[in-house]
Amino acid sequence: MGKSRVVDELGKKELQFTFVFRKDGDSGYPPGDFEIGDYFNINNASLAVAAFFGALGTIGLDAVKAMIPAGKSCTANELAFQFHQEMGPRNEPSDDLNNHLDSRSPYRKQLYEKLVAKAIEICNLKMSGQVHLQRYKSTLRGSLEKNHTYRKLIVSPLKDLAKFVRSFSDNALLIIAFDEASNIPKKVLECLKRHIETFQRLPI
Repeated sequence: MGKSRVVDELGKKELQFTFVFRKDGDSGYPPGDFEIGDYFNINNASLAVAAFFGALGTIGLDAVKAMIPAGKSCTANELAFQFHQEMGPRNEPSDDLNNHLDSRSPYRKQLYEKLVAKAIEICNLKMSGQVHLQRYKSTLRGSLEKNHTYRKLIVSPLKDLAKFVRSFSDNALLIIAFDEASNIPKKVLECLKRHIETFQRLPI
């Protein structure tokens, strides 16, 4: 079983946001999330990554809450499976690129478009003057955690999402996966790794 399939199977049991980085014209399966790749290609890496995680917390929490019908309850696994079904491709792999891209879930496309729009909104708040990831090395984690803007716009939304997932079960996890990571620009990948270090205390 390949890495992508393993991650996909895990997403049926734990709430998971997977971002597939494919190059234009790549008909690999599952289809790429091109709006996410385009976002990272046109923005300053350090600011874009910070805003991305903040947007994921806000938009992700809204999406997950909307999965639960009013007046009803569900388990963490049931929520994860339902979300997985909504996010998964609608058709089997196709050699025709247009048909292949059309196999993306409309729900997934709309959700990630909202995420990008929110990330751009955060970028426009001019965080760049307050959070410069390139300046942080071994002290990155402690420095960022002390930054009020970073805590408010990035960490708090992710923490709220993680807490909501954990409210279903003490063992429930929020999984953030990056598929085809070799296609992520080097500077972006470095920033992603640095940010992930700051989330070590969260159930992510």
